[in-house]
Amino acid sequence: MRTRFILILCFLSLISDNSFAQVPDLIVHFANAEDKPEKSTQLELDSWIKTHDAYKEKTILLRGHTDYAADEQFNKKLSERRSDAIEKALRLAGFNNITKQSYGEKWPSCNDNDENCMHQNRRVEIIVCDQADELFSLEQRMKCPQIFFFENSFGEVILGKAGTEIFIPKNAFTYEDGTICQDEIKFELNEFYNVSDCIKANLSTMHSGEMLRSGGMIKIEAFAGNKKLKLANDASLSIIFTTQKNGLEEGMQIFYGEINDNAINWKTEGSEADIQGSGVSIDYKRSLIALSIYDEIVYFNSAGKEVYYEDEEEKQTLDSLNLLKQSASAEELVEINNKIQKFSEDQTKRRTEFMDMQRKQQLNLTLENGLKSMNLGWINCDAFTRKQNLIDMYVDLENAKDYKFYLYFEDMKSVMSGYMAGPNSAQFFKIPQNKKAKLICYQYGKDLNKFEMKEITTAGTRVTVSPKAMTKEEIDMALMVLNKPL
Repeated sequence: MRTRFILILCFLSLISDNSFAQVPDLIVHFANAEDKPEKSTQLELDSWIKTHDAYKEKTILLRGHTDYAADEQFNKKLSERRSDAIEKALRLAGFNNITKQSYGEKWPSCNDNDENCMHQNRRVEIIVCDQADELFSLEQRMKCPQIFFFENSFGEVILGKAGTEIFIPKNAFTYEDGTICQDEIKFELNEFYNVSDCIKANLSTMHSGEMLRSGGMIKIEAFAGNKKLKLANDASLSIIFTTQKNGLEEGMQIFYGEINDNAINWKTEGSEADIQGSGVSIDYKRSLIALSIYDEIVYFNSAGKEVYYEDEEEKQTLDSLNLLKQSASAEELVEINNKIQKFSEDQTKRRTEFMDMQRKQQLNLTLENGLKSMNLGWINCDAFTRKQNLIDMYVDLENAKDYKFYLYFEDMKSVMSGYMAGPNSAQFFKIPQNKKAKLICYQYGKDLNKFEMKEITTAGTRVTVSPKAMTKEEIDMALMVLNKPL
């Protein structure tokens, strides 16, 4: 296997499990070493552009790929040119919000060594990340996760786009039979810290009908090729959720999510509220983390190469040596060059030691403060709510069975889903009494969309709603008031 390097990407593929099919909206194929689409798929692309005018304002993700025929560096550049070619065609047609990711040979769709398989791998995948007709869809919200590649034999640090930190020990992943994975790991991450995103994805913060105070939720999976991996029996991940960066809130612990009938239930089975990082093995030099080095000043030399100085005095020392070279004799020049070389070696050593120290401090801090997870899948940072007066509340609405119902308690950082209590009513169980909340109900489909969001106080046991017909765009606009963190 060729040496792989860590890639951190903002957008990527579909989740590869039974719940979410890994099917792009369109695949454009290319001939060997070419960056122009084959004639047959060019016609398919032209047809797709003409029939998908409604997607011009949506986010389009392009994923470029190659086969294994050339070297890795060439293939990476070729996949970039292929993505560029499709981007140009889309922009000429009026598609403006385009994101590109180019993988070279790293992510084949077929692993055989024949021409048919090679042809399948020479492709650009087109994915519409936020289709308007899929506003309330967990599958749609999961369509473009973040992805990270790394070797299983090294401990790794994952930094999510929304701020989640995940520390992974060496040899953390195994195949289903328990064999340690020796191949490159593809790690997928979805983050949910926004109330609107949670409701659009039909996610709530409930434990067997009981309300939880949430600190955010994530979905993580690991793969080797097309094979789904699991955590080794003796492995655990240390996770710092974005909302807990300044310290773990009282009572917060790991919950694991199970999805049944398009609803999620959070359970504590198999989890630990253990914030100790004991026994987690990380290779610090191979770990990729964000560093803030405050004591250094960055300059550029005449060749455009970055040069790092620990302070202004060191910069002046090196500048003085370079100035002396201009009038030095041949013997003096040898001596000055030796001093510059020694200066550079010492500087590199100091910088390496400093960065290793920074890495270790950051890693140890996260391992000490992170929640330990022994599972992949849906993971939530939640706490049980404080004991208080609880009531059951009914929501009356004709043909309620056709609607979804949610309660959002901003001060408690909790989203509850309602249950059908009959053909014309929904019910919320064990909700706190005399609390302000937002009641959201919607009916969403191809032919009819109705929506209502109203402020209520949970003082009584019955509430009546009268949702109005709205377009998909109007509903999306109305939900913008919930674009706030959990």
